[in-house]
Amino acid sequence: MGGDELGEFLRSRRAALLPADVGLPSADRRRVRGLRREEVAALAGVSSSYYTRIEQGNAGQVSPAVLRSVAAVLRLSDADSAYLLRLADPTLPTTTWTPAVRPSVRQLVHRLDIPAAILGRHIDVLAWNRAAHLVFAPDVAFDAPDSAARPNWARLLFLEPSSRSLFADWPGTARDIAGRLRISATRHPQDAELQALIMELRAASADFEALWSSHPVQVGNRGLVQIQHPLVGELVFHDELLHLADDPDCLVVTMTVEPGSSTESALRRLVTADPGDSAGSGRSSTAR
Repeated sequence: MGGDELGEFLRSRRAALLPADVGLPSADRRRVRGLRREEVAALAGVSSSYYTRIEQGNAGQVSPAVLRSVAAVLRLSDADSAYLLRLADPTLPTTTWTPAVRPSVRQLVHRLDIPAAILGRHIDVLAWNRAAHLVFAPDVAFDAPDSAARPNWARLLFLEPSSRSLFADWPGTARDIAGRLRISATRHPQDAELQALIMELRAASADFEALWSSHPVQVGNRGLVQIQHPLVGELVFHDELLHLADDPDCLVVTMTVEPGSSTESALRRLVTADPGDSAGSGRSSTAR
């Protein structure tokens, strides 16, 4: 990542704070919302000119101590702080990645009776079980994760109109996916396929472009996930995310349900009613 990304990120986080948030008087009128560069510099213990060079990407290799100080001033979360350190690191390696799922992990996902899927570096669906398929993307072929037309969660979310009515909190879900792509792009800046996906989404979706420009960062789970399913109505899940020890770019996503809840009953009806052998006979045009 270059200086432009670093500067955009720092400016977005400066703009999100008020002087009162960091103990500064707020009586003066400001033409632009947020903290001034010189205020961040003073609170972080560096000169104003040096902080300006950091935002402009002209400060060379900035020490982790300075970056942690800036992160503290800007009230960055742990995820945002780690993201800042990655942005400022000039030694990011060039990486290649071939998506692969071990048969035992695939079997684990298929044996679960709750929605479960495995996502790759590009937020592609590498594998899913029938429950996940029927809840989130029944119009996509069930075996699509094993084909060249592998579903992509970001494309389905931002380019498929039906996703807006499916997720009760579509804006939160969209921010979550954009934040995961942001983290992945920072970790793998030389991944041409990933960069092409991001460029496609920025060009095709005004919502994604706006989110991307705000530098969202997401590494943990969202917690509550509410679905308005067209066949069985409201479904309430809690998501749990597991990284594979031998491939941190693979993420196992599970949607747990409260035992004895209406969601458990509705999910059972949905899966039982599906014939299985004809699941997902359709195919979304935005799957890949």
